[in-house]
Amino acid sequence: MNIIDIYKKKENKSKMILLFVMLALLFILFYFWETKNKNNLETDKIIDVYFLKLNEADSNIIKYKNKLIIIDTGEEKHKNIIQTKLEQLKISKIDYMILSHPDKDHIGSAKYLIEKFEVENIIQSHFKKGSNLQKELDKVIADSNVNNIILNETKEITIDDLKFTLIPGNEETYKEDNDYSLVALMHYFNNNFFFGADIEETRIEEVLKLNLTNYDVVKIPHHGRYNPLSISLLELLKPKYAIITAGSTDNRILAKLGDLNTDFHFTKNYEVNIKCDGNNFVLERVD
Repeated sequence: MNIIDIYKKKENKSKMILLFVMLALLFILFYFWETKNKNNLETDKIIDVYFLKLNEADSNIIKYKNKLIIIDTGEEKHKNIIQTKLEQLKISKIDYMILSHPDKDHIGSAKYLIEKFEVENIIQSHFKKGSNLQKELDKVIADSNVNNIILNETKEITIDDLKFTLIPGNEETYKEDNDYSLVALMHYFNNNFFFGADIEETRIEEVLKLNLTNYDVVKIPHHGRYNPLSISLLELLKPKYAIITAGSTDNRILAKLGDLNTDFHFTKNYEVNIKCDGNNFVLERVD
């Protein structure tokens, strides 16, 4: 083999190495491009939050990796809607069922879901309304293997990078049944969610003292009904998105949402799906 042949062989080898390096770089670039979807979300970090279309009842589903959390279960007549949604999400187990308070539009489908799905934990308010619906639910829970947690003090739940803070009322008794509601705060990196259940003026006053600020997504308490502290709560939280589990709300609340440049949605009209990756959000309406 002469010098020219040796040189050509080395040159071809160098070209092959360069080609390999270029292909490797292209693969890396493609991988990072693929981990971002068209809305600039990191697909390997996405958490899905669903606010179901249940007229004026509450049910919120959070799916994170292979974990499922449901906050409230609508009315009994909504059981098929919730079951269908869970089946669409390929869910066989509910890791946490959080029941904010025992009104029929919040616990209505709970007993049915416990019978249809494996439920690992139930967390609920200590308030006993004494309704037949609640008594039936208590019996189903007692007959199951679910871990039933009655909340009397603030509880933290951590699932990898997803964190919940569940806050019961400070007082043993309240004038309004709704004020026994559990408030749920959800934190995922830089994304913050506020689930206000049906708290009214007395509990909102307690929440204001917590000095919560800048919650990106707020489920407005009590289906958007106005009370003297509603505006103060919105001014404190400054939501980017507000979810109202009704078909309308008070004009004073609408005006404040407008002042805050908040994007608001009514779940009587459509389901709201929010995807986030800890920094960015994508909101979709499902009619």
